[in-house]
Amino acid sequence: MAVGGGYPIIDNDRCVGGLGISGGTHEQDQQAAEEALAALGFELPAH
Repeated sequence: MAVGGGYPIIDNDRCVGGLGISGGTHEQDQQAAEEALAALGFELPAH
């Protein structure tokens, strides 16, 4: 992960897109992105 709030979207071990969130602190952006991916049923990539 390059910056907080940025994550690849992984489906069946393939990168199918990306999600980027900004506007808060690094921690807030990262938490929002993680919650969004989880709500959509995607697993978080390993750090």
